Amino acid sequence: QIKIYFRPINNAYIYFFLQDTQEELYLLFPEVISDFDGFYSYNKNYYVPGGDNWFYLDDVHGTEKFYLLVSSERLTEIENLTDNYLEYYYSNTVSEDSLDEARQMVIEEIKRIRLEQYLLWK
Repeated sequence: QIKIYFRPINNAYIYFFLQDTQEELYLLFPEVISDFDGFYSYNKNYYVPGGDNWFYLDDVHGTEKFYLLVSSERLTEIENLTDNYLEYYYSNTVSEDSLDEARQMVIEEIKRIRLEQYLLWK
């Protein structure tokens, strides 16, 4: 069993995603982007998943990817793309192609941010 612990300090914004073996993308932290506007605070403990829940290994074979982004500033582009993707994900009227495109846009933005940070620290 696995549980992730965060304790953000000094204006740290944390974005934590999971891409499962079926290529679905989930925002694990914050639960919803709007949490940054009220629920979220610094020097507070957060657990993912929350409560008594745990991630666990099962019999499904494949690779699951966790993406973790931490920034001293809000990443509004990733927030907007994520909100758009989640709106599509929970909609019954959006085509699978549109959903796939929205998911890919979030993943590409994650990769862009990671590359930008890598080059900045290199």
